[in-house]
Amino acid sequence: MIRAMATPLHIVEPTLADSTGHCFSFLDSLCRVAGDYPITVWCARGSGVSFHGNVAVQEFFYRRIRRLQAWWLYRGLLQQPGRLFVSTAGRFDLILLDLASRHAIAPGKAFLYVHWFRTSPAKERQLA
Repeated sequence: MIRAMATPLHIVEPTLADSTGHCFSFLDSLCRVAGDYPITVWCARGSGVSFHGNVAVQEFFYRRIRRLQAWWLYRGLLQQPGRLFVSTAGRFDLILLDLASRHAIAPGKAFLYVHWFRTSPAKERQLA
């Protein structure tokens, strides 16, 4: 069991639209293992998902504008207490986090799980 900490965990998953598929399965496993640790899952509007434990679900993202919403959400969450976990992050999420942060992001504040990344010289230059 994970030891309870004082700060909440915000899990951002804009593509979570229902309780099927690997996104839900991954988050459900994380929430089960977390026990009573306070978690907020930020997901697609109308998803209707629920999780076990001390988990609040915020149906926040509209598909067409989810990247703009992600920037806005990252900006707000980086200023609040707690940790931020982007569960299916990509290169664009790294860029959005950088743009959303007013200063350097504190160690232990933001975590990203990158499921798949193909490198190219252009991507490497962009992330440098």
